[in-house]
Amino acid sequence: GELYVFLDLQDKDFANGRDRAYLCAFRVKRSYRGNGFGSQLMQTALQDLRERGFLFATIGVDPLETQNLRLYRRFGFEKKAKDCFLDPCAFTEDGQSDYDEKGWWLLIKDLSL
Repeated sequence: GELYVFLDLQDKDFANGRDRAYLCAFRVKRSYRGNGFGSQLMQTALQDLRERGFLFATIGVDPLETQNLRLYRRFGFEKKAKDCFLDPCAFTEDGQSDYDEKGWWLLIKDLSL
């Protein structure tokens, strides 16, 4: 499995270095799915953020990817923070921010709940 956590990014809606962190590239190899590895990975990351004093976690999702949306909601990412077209962690080959014209949602979770 894989899950990256960014603690501070230029776009502070994603991660601000104080109380909000951004989770991205969350994936589990297809042959390992359904065994709880993704849940364990997510729970560990969220607990680590709580222990570091972060109050919120954000994650991006394509609203048409209903399976991912359902999974993230199960982990408490219920509220949409904003619509996004630029991922602050994705870049083109020439170093420019990767623009997604169809857009996606930035979801937010309150870690104190």
